[in-house]
Amino acid sequence: MATLTIQLETIPRVLKDADFTRYLIAGSLYTKGILSGEEARELTGDARRVFEDKMSEYGFAMMPDDDDEIRAELNG
Repeated sequence: MATLTIQLETIPRVLKDADFTRYLIAGSLYTKGILSGEEARELTGDARRVFEDKMSEYGFAMMPDDDDEIRAELNG
């Protein structure tokens, strides 16, 4: 497991919530196509359904972004 440390002069209160920050990073990287759905789920440690629910809670649209992910969704 890798650790990311960010040092800021002042930390917005919302970023002190580790879960919020983790989902924010995972969702942002996923929706930009930098991470696959599987990679984003690994970052959050969630199963697919939990990840999709959490992303929706944080305002990210969950749509398969490539042919492989679409195929995986259709095949269960």
